[in-house]
Amino acid sequence: MSGGPPIALRRHDGPEHRFEIATRAPAAALAGLVRGYVGYTEHAAHAVRRLQVPFTGLPLIISFGPVIDVAPTGAPERGRRVTSFLAGLHDHAVVTAYAGPQAGVQADLTPLGAAVLFSGQAAEAANHVVDLADLLGAEAGRLEERLALSPDWAARFDLLDGVLTARLAATRRPAPAVRHALARILSSHGAVPIARLADEAGWSRKHLASRVRAELGLAPKTLARIARFERAVGLIGAATSLADLAAACGYADQAHLGHEFRALAGTTPGAYAAALGTGGLGVAA
Repeated sequence: MSGGPPIALRRHDGPEHRFEIATRAPAAALAGLVRGYVGYTEHAAHAVRRLQVPFTGLPLIISFGPVIDVAPTGAPERGRRVTSFLAGLHDHAVVTAYAGPQAGVQADLTPLGAAVLFSGQAAEAANHVVDLADLLGAEAGRLEERLALSPDWAARFDLLDGVLTARLAATRRPAPAVRHALARILSSHGAVPIARLADEAGWSRKHLASRVRAELGLAPKTLARIARFERAVGLIGAATSLADLAAACGYADQAHLGHEFRALAGTTPGAYAAALGTGGLGVAA
């Protein structure tokens, strides 16, 4: 029996769509590197398309189900059919699509976690997905099989804890100034000026941008933009008005908020909120 953190379960069993979602925190050794785990089994009678908007996590998907299609919004010709993969930081939305069954485990890595656990590869993944086999080699297939054969979610999460914790012994951490910049960007929801971060590091803005980009594939200014947008997405369902939402998240005005939603999500704040309100999992595309 697992001695790990408690698991939260959510289930739905309808004629057209059924799923089970399990969530759990990672092991203490992974705090600050992994946001949490999500285990899922899902079956849809009809095609499901979901809008996946930018956020400050990097999802590591280990699937033991069929393939899923991933494509930038409005550009299906640039899509890929994938199973297990690492999705890098994105500065645009993508659409995922599938029909029938899906099953797997997702670990949402923090930017620091991705830079530590997959040094160099996290930068290559920016605005892309990298196949698990390219990250782990032959171990990828063995991990998929072991997760599929595990008796329950607790065992699967424990297995992933072990695999990721073991990687810590053979990885390096980014420079302290880079770690400080990442922490400040995330804790301020993108509000801290990049010039201030450069001053705190004793570096030029150009050098700071170069070092962060080398770790994650995106500049700190872009990461800050994503962090601010992520906060707006998290608050949009509870906001009394879009003007209030813009003010709470540090946008110049409602028009600025709308511009960022169109640029990063490919839709308007109102349309996004309406799709979010339809229930189920994620946002319908």
